[in-house]
Parts: sequence; structure tokens; C-alpha cells
Amino acid sequence: MQRKNQLKNDYIIGVKCMYNKMLIPSNIKQNDIFSETMSFLNKENDNDQLLKCFVEGKICSKYLYFNDEITNSYLKMIMSSSYSLLNDSHKLFLLYSNSIIEQVLTVQKPVRIICLGAGNAKKETAFIDKIVKNINYKPEVWLIDISSEMLRIGYENIMNTLEERINAIDLSIMQMDFHDLDNCETSFSEKCNVILLLGNTLGNFDDSFLHLLYSYINIGDFVVIDNQLKQYGKLSMLDENALLKIYDNEIYSSYMYSVLKQFDIVRTDGYIHTYISYESKYENSDCAVVNKDFIFTKDKQLSLGSNMFYAKNGFGLNLLVSKKYTLGCLRLMVSQHFDVINTFAENQYALITAQKKQI
Repeated sequence: MQRKNQLKNDYIIGVKCMYNKMLIPSNIKQNDIFSETMSFLNKENDNDQLLKCFVEGKICSKYLYFNDEITNSYLKMIMSSSYSLLNDSHKLFLLYSNSIIEQVLTVQKPVRIICLGAGNAKKETAFIDKIVKNINYKPEVWLIDISSEMLRIGYENIMNTLEERINAIDLSIMQMDFHDLDNCETSFSEKCNVILLLGNTLGNFDDSFLHLLYSYINIGDFVVIDNQLKQYGKLSMLDENALLKIYDNEIYSSYMYSVLKQFDIVRTDGYIHTYISYESKYENSDCAVVNKDFIFTKDKQLSLGSNMFYAKNGFGLNLLVSKKYTLGCLRLMVSQHFDVINTFAENQYALITAQKKQI
């Protein structure tokens, strides 16, 4: 216990009590660091927000990664053969990462890599590894996620990939909600920040998040966004079916039921409906939205901490809204705040590199 307390006092800096910033020395084992929970997610403290979610019929995305069981169910899902999106987007990112790094290194400032929604950090780790091989100084790396289990796995992947070269980076691990980025505002200065929005990170937000991000970072900083659709308009029926196949299957349903389990909702209470809708954000440009709703087929009284909610037969609870910005929509959206530097596309997916505009 004395060892754990020493770690906490020496290496954890609380910011407005919302998240922990963990400066991790290479000689400390990961199990020592993560043996005390980092989670600030607490359903007992979220009673009113939970009730609001159910009244509005939409679960807040943070509950999709609420505990280790749910996080591991999510990881099992994305590593399955049915979730082809991961492999396709991973190949795309690795294929063009050297081009991105070349552009980043034209800025005459030390690099700071900020991984927002780092998840298991596999793509981020490959990018970090390439950066380290191309510079002669120690770059800062921030791993940011709302899930402590994701951060533990991401840290493990970085350690296993870099091995003895872990000392070549200055690694910080932050558990936080993206909307609390203002807590980091003063820390964005003095470096060339490279913001990695990989996987489906941006899919949980709209263009207001890019505006928020723009307000924090410096002129000349980069944003890299992947895992978006390469089409320019509405998807064809064939493309819609291919996208639905990724989300509408048993292993994805198992993940969704692990989310519902925390609210004591089980399979016999209803069924999951998966469908695609569209948002027309800009002229001649569409955003495809994958939705997953749980439809109750019987009345059920739910205990949400100190609150009660009565779900009637037929009530629909939205579990997932995953926005897939088509390339045309993404370019228009990003260009509202940033200069689009490069666009890459392979198979079904696209990748954009952008830079904060000069005023």
C-alpha cells in the first residue's frame, strides 16, 4: 500500500478532479500503476444525468465504456472478423502515415502527439514508433480516453511495441471526457501538436467538437482523422448493406447487451434495432449515421441509482449513434476551421490531414 500511495503522490496530478494525468516512468510496471482505479465514472454520482438520458431516450456515449467488463466486450467485438472496419482503416492509416509524418516534421517545433479516444492505441503506437525513428529528441505523447481499461491496454501496447525505446518518449496518460479539454488549455502551447482522431472517435461528435478543438490548439498544429467513408454523397444500397453488416450481428449485439446489463436490462426485455439515417450537414453532402435502438417489448421498471424510470412496452432507447462522415461532408466540415492538407482513400474508408489556419 505504501508503494501505491507513493506512486499516486509522485505521478498523478488531478485537474479539477475530473481526470488524472499520470506521468509514467519507464521503470514502473503497468500493474502497479493501474492497480488503483482511475475511473471517475460513477453511476451513483450520475443519478440525475442517467434519468435525463432515459427520459430523452438516448444513452450518453460514456456509458458504452463504463466499466472493464463493457470495455473488454467492446474490444472482443472490434477484434472479431465481422468488424472489418478496424482492419481496413488500420491498413489505410499505416499506408499513408509516412506522408503525414513528413508534413508534421516540416514544422520547426518539437512534436507533441495527442491521442484522443486512444482505445487500444494500436494505430497510435505504430505512428509514435515511426515518429521516434525520425527525430533526435523526446516527443511528448498523451493517451486520452474515458475508459481506464482502454488506457491500461493502450499503455501495454505502447510498452510492448517500443520495448527498450519507451524511454524515447515522454508519456502521459489522461482519463477524461473530451469536453473537459479546457482543463489542458495551457498545456497545448510551445509544441507542434498532432491530434490523432482515429477509429470512430469523431463519429461520436459533430462539427462543434472540431470548433472546440480549434479554439485550444495553436496555429500550425495538425489534426488527423480516419475511419470515415470515402463516398461524396448518399451511400448506395450496396454500401449501406456493407456498413450495416459491420454493426448488425451477434457479437455487436453481445457488446450492446453488456452495456444494457448495467441498467438491469436483459435480452428478454426487448430487441435491438439497427438502421442507417442521414444528416445533410452541407449542400450536396451527407453524413451517414448508424443507429442502434433497444425496443422494449414489455413494461419494465428500472432502478437508476436513487431514481426510478418506467419503460413502457414499445419504448425505444437509443444506444448508439455512430456518425460516418462521407468524404465530401468531412472535407467541408474540417475546412470550416482548418486547412485540409491531404486526403487519402482506399477501399471504403478515407483519411484526412488538416492544419490550423493562419488568422
